[in-house]
Amino acid sequence: MGKIVLGIDEAGRGCVIGPMIICTAFCEEDVLQDLKIIGVKDSKDLTREKREFIFDQLDGLVENYITTVTPKQIDKGNLNTITYDNSVKMLKMYKPDVAYIDAPVPGHELDNYNEKLRVAVDDDSVEIHAENKADSKYAIVSAASIIAKVTRDRIIDQISKKYPVGCGYTHDSVTIEFLHTYFKKYKRWPVRIVRTKWSTCRDIEDNYRNPKLL
Repeated sequence: MGKIVLGIDEAGRGCVIGPMIICTAFCEEDVLQDLKIIGVKDSKDLTREKREFIFDQLDGLVENYITTVTPKQIDKGNLNTITYDNSVKMLKMYKPDVAYIDAPVPGHELDNYNEKLRVAVDDDSVEIHAENKADSKYAIVSAASIIAKVTRDRIIDQISKKYPVGCGYTHDSVTIEFLHTYFKKYKRWPVRIVRTKWSTCRDIEDNYRNPKLL
């Protein structure tokens, strides 16, 4: 059996609606070339149609574990802590030979972040590389990125059958219109799908509770 290479990336980190999906993907080292052949790359550089196609191709090439972080969990926690804790859990669970992680910290904090991971995992046999933009550098992280994104897209599709939420990100006018319309009508949030502690929601709450601010 060849070396096991593992990659971790997430989708939905910056959205105000919907969960954050963290994917841990892993395969034998000699499979990495196959991932490149099928066109694996950072999910942000692919159309949804292409992501869906590659997602299907990944079946049988990589194994994966999906962690769904709900809006309620995000409201109660900290995104960096959540992703760090998940990385430690996955590294201890799968004990890969090499792990590449899309790091949630700025460049000047990478050395400390990597050291913190190594101490927490406490296994010298696991080689850990937490880097910025790892999803565009390493095929296994790109695969994790695609799986996470497709999984989240499908969840948003299900939410959209009940609520007109758009893509769930604050740059989307449909998402913002939904938030304003919903809170104006009900004076509360659909807590299963909305990250109510985010400033986007707090600002909307202030506007409708204090009409003078409109």
